[in-house]
Amino acid sequence: MHKQPARVALFGTPEPKAAQRRLTAGALALDLTQGLVRGLSWRGVEVVRAIDCPIRDQNWATCPAESSDEEITADNHKFEYVLRRGFARGALTCRLALTGSSGGVLRASVELTAYQDFLTNRAGFVLLHPLVGLTGSTLTILRKDGSSVEARFPTLISPGQVALDIAGLTYTVNGVEAEICFTGEIFEMEDQRNWSDASFKTYCRPLCCPVPYVIAAGDIVRQAIEIRLAGTASRAVSLSTHSSQSELQLEVSGERVPTVAQAVDSTSIPDVGEASIARLLAPRILQLRVDLNSAEAILASSRQLAGNEDPKIELEIVIPQDHGLDQYLSEIAERCRRSSVQIARVMALPEAYLRNYQPQGPWPGGPSPRDACIAARRWFADAQIGGGVFTHFVELNRCRPDLSFCDYISHGSTAILHVADDRSVIESLEGLSHVYASARALANGRDYHLGLVSIGMRSNPHGLDVAPNPEQIRLPMARIDPRQRGLFAAAWAVE
Repeated sequence: MHKQPARVALFGTPEPKAAQRRLTAGALALDLTQGLVRGLSWRGVEVVRAIDCPIRDQNWATCPAESSDEEITADNHKFEYVLRRGFARGALTCRLALTGSSGGVLRASVELTAYQDFLTNRAGFVLLHPLVGLTGSTLTILRKDGSSVEARFPTLISPGQVALDIAGLTYTVNGVEAEICFTGEIFEMEDQRNWSDASFKTYCRPLCCPVPYVIAAGDIVRQAIEIRLAGTASRAVSLSTHSSQSELQLEVSGERVPTVAQAVDSTSIPDVGEASIARLLAPRILQLRVDLNSAEAILASSRQLAGNEDPKIELEIVIPQDHGLDQYLSEIAERCRRSSVQIARVMALPEAYLRNYQPQGPWPGGPSPRDACIAARRWFADAQIGGGVFTHFVELNRCRPDLSFCDYISHGSTAILHVADDRSVIESLEGLSHVYASARALANGRDYHLGLVSIGMRSNPHGLDVAPNPEQIRLPMARIDPRQRGLFAAAWAVE
């Protein structure tokens, strides 16, 4: 019982961390948590970051397993693992099997059986590749017809797929060669750094296929991955990279600490007590997400939050589809004038661009982000005008702002779009370093301002809404992540 308060202080929730097991077979090693393979390594070199078999619903949220049973047998030369799970009150079952040998071979197979029609956006294997040692390096892609093509893992984040029509991959990490074979489905690869994940992702099924789709009652889906590893590290491997230590270490980087803004929207307007606590932050920037219904209350709260300080006020304005740009922005500008609030920066975006689109489209009709920039400058002539998105870097990367019409670029970020375990959230810090480098390249000399950066997910560009989280657990795509109020988030933000 005495451990629960400490757990809540650290993680904001009494939910225990998922148990992790280390499996080894000679020089082959991996960490395993309820079927999720992490850090597959050979002779100490991480060659595959993760293997998983997520079941996604029609909003891309991960379907929780309602039953689970696992078996493990292992010795020094081989291990075998079987996991059986049930979903949606028995509508779908999953049998996942892993075998690893000291010869450097890992085999993974999955069998999905539908007992009722099952609606999903994705159900099948996902394999993640690490960034260290692979970013910018060569990649051989094997096609289903037996042909092969040479490619590269991109250095700057790719807005679209890195590779299509994948039956196999070959690459080398720090002297260790990986040969990977996929069967049962056509796979493709995307640059998961777009979502601040620290990986490239090979997945099925192809995005050109329509979603959601139905696994019909009586159907059985079978897929398999075989990974062959060989070679020896060409340079020394730091074991601390994958250690379980929780101590935060501060080092001098030579860079300036960025000014941190305090965000307020219609769901987080502070009461008097909360405002008095928030004033202790002495915010230098207040980032206000306003609409016609909430503008006056949010602008009034900004005066409470400012106290005796004089923070810069930034506005984020989502323009509804049933309103004209000038009509809506002029009314917001009038609310600001009546409130006597001086606006330093404004970013406006048509509502349709809160969604995610593939680089090739199709793109929405109606006003564009460029049109919104031009209109915002008309109604907020004394403010800097931003271009970009209110969602994540991927939407910015796929809908790049016209720099001739904006003074700065911006995007938000979440750490739990795909998965929500502590290890993945910490790894997102590595992904964010790539996001920042790619965004600076897109800015091309313009200022670069971040929108809301949090563990939780403010809105869902891929579905109808974020996932509800009434139990306050570690849950992908949840708006409120309990760790945000714990010491975990403090360390994550500092890092």
